[in-house]
Amino acid sequence: MQSVVEKSMQFPPLKQSIQQALSLIEDLETPIKAISNAIAQDGVLASTVLKLANSPFYGVSKQVVSISEASVLLGRFSLKNVILSLAINDKIVNTENIPFDCQALWEHSLLTGCIARELASSIDLNKESALTIGILHKIGKLILGWADPERYQQVITFQNEFEEPDYVAEKKLLLHDHAEIGHKVLLRWQVPEEIANTIGKYTEQLDNANDKPAALLALSSLVAEFQLKQEMDSLFTHSSFKTLSAYLGISQEQSTQAVERAIEARELYRIS
Repeated sequence: MQSVVEKSMQFPPLKQSIQQALSLIEDLETPIKAISNAIAQDGVLASTVLKLANSPFYGVSKQVVSISEASVLLGRFSLKNVILSLAINDKIVNTENIPFDCQALWEHSLLTGCIARELASSIDLNKESALTIGILHKIGKLILGWADPERYQQVITFQNEFEEPDYVAEKKLLLHDHAEIGHKVLLRWQVPEEIANTIGKYTEQLDNANDKPAALLALSSLVAEFQLKQEMDSLFTHSSFKTLSAYLGISQEQSTQAVERAIEARELYRIS
């Protein structure tokens, strides 16, 4: 019988068009024109890039109508985040028999990324990298649910019965949590090692904060969770919030303001 790790490593790879575009973006010698040509081959990706370029976020005075112009305006980091948003959304929509609400998982991931982006300057982390990390940080949960739906249903039952967070229940029943699985699969997808490593460490930070990028991700994920449950008042007394915010030097007010800006910004990354 396959282990959950072995099965997880068989999770289908990213679409070829996504892999090609990401590969071009990671190669700094690739001209933007070549990247925009690759983006133009995928209709959904192209329309999402145009949507972002024409948003008030970029403040253009006239409508951007070409993928080439939009690609220059957005730059490599933002293009990468659009592509990864599309990739994760595609996996969520097309992965079947998952024993939990995949749309809720996507909403959490997207909001986490946007919150992390808003808070990134607090630790001198690149904003677009923070967004990338947030968008990708729960991919391991999707993969675990796909790898063994029956056992993951047991994880959910355990989580609800004992009021434990998902990563604790995963460790108890599967011996591996979604951060560890996500780290392994993201490396297989050739996501930059720095990003994969941050995701792989983030659940550890909830109990023992010692890595600033991973702690920022953990804090952003926790804030997103409470915001989506509409329980922000309870967030500020949560032990992990206190630990993470003290370690990072982020105040309650900064967290609240980050959420307000993130709620608006996340609409830019919704898939057309």
